Amino acid sequence: MKRESLFTKIWKKHQKKGENPAKLAEDLGMLKGLFSFKKYDPKTGLILFESQKYNTLTNQSKSTLIRLISQGESPWLGTIDPTELKISRMRFGNHDGATASRLNYYKLDETGGYENGETNKPTATRPNNPLPQSGEVDPDFAGGKSGKQEIPGANTTVDSILDAYDSHWVSGPDDTKVYTIPTLAAGTGYIHPPSHETLVVKFYKDSSLIETLTFGEDGDGVVYTRSRLGIPPTKITTETGEDPIIPPNEGGERDGGGETTIDETNEANCNTRLFYDYTTGSTGWKLKVEEIDYPEGAYDRIDFSYEVGKYNVINSIIPREGYNIGYGITNLTRYQGSLDYYSTIGDPEYRDSADDFIDDYAVTFSVNMTGPYGNGETDVNQDEYIRYTEAFLFNELDDMFSLVILPNPFDKNEGSAYYISWSILAPIN
Repeated sequence: MKRESLFTKIWKKHQKKGENPAKLAEDLGMLKGLFSFKKYDPKTGLILFESQKYNTLTNQSKSTLIRLISQGESPWLGTIDPTELKISRMRFGNHDGATASRLNYYKLDETGGYENGETNKPTATRPNNPLPQSGEVDPDFAGGKSGKQEIPGANTTVDSILDAYDSHWVSGPDDTKVYTIPTLAAGTGYIHPPSHETLVVKFYKDSSLIETLTFGEDGDGVVYTRSRLGIPPTKITTETGEDPIIPPNEGGERDGGGETTIDETNEANCNTRLFYDYTTGSTGWKLKVEEIDYPEGAYDRIDFSYEVGKYNVINSIIPREGYNIGYGITNLTRYQGSLDYYSTIGDPEYRDSADDFIDDYAVTFSVNMTGPYGNGETDVNQDEYIRYTEAFLFNELDDMFSLVILPNPFDKNEGSAYYISWSILAPIN
């Protein structure tokens, strides 16, 4: 009998069964990333300043590694072409106060809420508020555009299902009802979940709020996975004087209003769940609802409220030339046709181990942000500049491999240039 390799087992366990990405990281071993930049005079080439910092690896980096070592067929990517997974791009932004998260990603054509109610301007909900220049109070050059103090995030998306008790559902397991979240249904081309920690589901009867399901709140670490088991709510709140719709998770009473917290000790008893449906022709994010047997017609409307793009960095990216207008789902509409990334230069630089028999345990990618690039609409004669605060590393599919929030933001106009290198290391010990 043919034995499976370790990497094949990892592939089947994580890529096909949707296991926790944190466990995947443990199986692969820890990686480190070191970001560094050198500021130099574009005329003389003289090095003026340098800085470095260890970066944060994203969840997408784990998927990239699994795909590289398997080179099979992914249910999300299809047939894997390893040449598309090589690290080849860097992007940079000027978001003030951003924090690095393993959940961050980049998606240019992500749809969700719309700026100022204009349906032709989809954008992510993560805003961009740039840092003020030295001696100034107000920020400037959001996305590199002169005079722009902010690129606002999109509005929260609200999907409503009317006549919900009587229709718009299909039968689920264990006498449950299954509702499709409209914007996240099959055919919309959207497979990301609602932004983690943002989904709130409300049940109404004759326009009166009856019950609220909360699927995590900001900062509590709840991540919406594609696990077939689904994700239970973290809290069920029944309005005062109303009969509950969702049964108490451990037989407790919530009649007349009240709140139940769903935690690790009782979540197995909660059969109401957010889940990703893998059924061909019916894929999408859905809600499975377990109801109390009474009363008949307990609700007639369901509202799904959630963010799209909370971790999408698109609004802070400054293109190589031009500026980021803050909306648009193509390079032409958002960046006036300019590339928004810098291609790595030359061949990657490999490093051997100094204390063990390992040939290649580190690789370094580099880009050159020369004088003419990355300046937005600044005027060097007026001493204007872009203050860069964050950097991102990508493969050719624009999967974000890692990111770094710069401890020393660097200032850029035509009078300055930067040589930037990014090393990925596999620690030996």
